[in-house]
This record gives sequence, C-alpha cells and structure tokens, in this order.
Amino acid sequence: MADTSTQDRQDKRENVRRGAKLLDKLVPGWHNKMKPETLRMEDGALCAMGQLFGGKTELSIAKELYPELWKEHRHSCRAQGDASNGFALAFFGVNSHDEYMPGYGLVHKIFDRLKWRSQKEKMLAQEDLLFLRIACSGDPSLKCMWAEEVAERRVQEQEATNGEY
Repeated sequence: MADTSTQDRQDKRENVRRGAKLLDKLVPGWHNKMKPETLRMEDGALCAMGQLFGGKTELSIAKELYPELWKEHRHSCRAQGDASNGFALAFFGVNSHDEYMPGYGLVHKIFDRLKWRSQKEKMLAQEDLLFLRIACSGDPSLKCMWAEEVAERRVQEQEATNGEY
C-alpha cells in the first residue's frame, strides 16, 4: 500500500492529468500559451488558469478564442474585484441573481457551448471540470505537474508535425 505522501502526489498528478485533458477540449492549444517557467500556483494571475484566462496577461488564450464571452465575463467580474485573477475568471462568476459564486466562471460558460457526442461523455467531462479546479488550487507542488503536461503536449505536437512530411 502506498504511503500517504505517495498517494497524495499520485492523486494530484491524476487531477492535473484530467484537468489538462479537459483543457484540450475547452481551449485547444492551451499548452502553447502557458509559460511553465513563470507559473506561480499560489498567485491567481500567474497560476495555470491565470495564464490561460487572466485579465492582465497577454497569454490569455480564452481572450483569443472567445473574445466576446471573455470580455463580458471579465466585465461582470470587475465589479467583484477579480478582473485580473485568472483563477477567479475561470471558475467564478455572477449568477442570474447577481450573486458572485463558484460554478459560473468562464470555464463553465465555454463548457456549456461545447458539443458533446453523448450524455456520458458530457458527464465524464463535468467530473474533469472538478479535477481541473482542484489541479489549479494554490498548491506550489502542482507547478511541476503542469509543466510536465505542457511539455508532453508540445512533444506530441512536434512529433505529429514532423510525421506529416
């Protein structure tokens, strides 16, 4: 049986893996926008979601892929003081009662726009949404795991490009 620290690391690794897999669907090419060397998991503007969804960063692939949705969502979050915090932009938002809550973030809005092949696929992806949020918590030990996911996807992309010749 694995000790607690080994199991904890394995759980974190699985959370990051599943979260990254969901990002492949939500924001294709996310791995090319993320800069692992500047990841700061404890900083909402520089964490994985900060780099991909943030309001300050030029990297914001969400802004690039979904400009109107990003602009509208950022505007609603500005009133809450979270317009530059990518984690907050990704996972929090204003519901229909003008309450600022988790589960109404930009990630959720993009998720709702996707076409799913089946209800089962969508349910599994909803599970991955939870793993993504956990994998983007302020835990500094997640930085290396995200860097590994980025590197793995970049290598796969390069191999696919080289195989086309």
